[in-house]
Amino acid sequence: MPGVPTSEEVTAYLAAHKLEPVIEDAVNDAVLKQVKNPFWHIAQILLKKSEEVGEAKSGTRVSLDGAVKESPVKRPAFAPEAVVIGGGRGQEIDEAGLTHTFTKSEGTLTDVLQAKLKSFFDKMDLDSNGEVSKEEAEKFWGKNFAKLNAQSMFNEVDEDGNGTITWVEFLDFWKNVAANGYSQEDLEEEVQMMMEGGSWVDFDDGRTT
Repeated sequence: MPGVPTSEEVTAYLAAHKLEPVIEDAVNDAVLKQVKNPFWHIAQILLKKSEEVGEAKSGTRVSLDGAVKESPVKRPAFAPEAVVIGGGRGQEIDEAGLTHTFTKSEGTLTDVLQAKLKSFFDKMDLDSNGEVSKEEAEKFWGKNFAKLNAQSMFNEVDEDGNGTITWVEFLDFWKNVAANGYSQEDLEEEVQMMMEGGSWVDFDDGRTT
């Protein structure tokens, strides 16, 4: 097990990757805006910066067991400050004060993919009441950026903004994803990765995390 890095090594690493000003700006932004969840807010800013420099486009995913896997889905740039997405039928205002509008397209899902999606949904629905709450989603992701993953999923899937996701909402979301050019095989693989604890994916489907 590697030892604790020295202060000189930390300083050199931050300088080499130009992290110090980014982290400082993210913290300052959270303080100035007095956000309720500074960890979530700062993580969004860091993810956006990571996308800008290309580090988050390698297509790797980390599951709960620590294994690094290749993601079959190419994700668009993460945009925490994204505004309203047009063409939808429902809106939600998240804890950062952003308004989300939900696009609605009817793509086709294979029986195999629908069965996998139902297994994924049931795995998150801990009390088996037919709905997934944000607390259940956070418990599902555990230590893998639970709050960020749960919030990202709810931003895209919770159409009526009532704080729970029904099976119909969940299925409609994936039909919309399928209608935006993703192959059934790629979606099956991506869903499997998430079922194993991988991070929620921001698909290029007209909705935003």
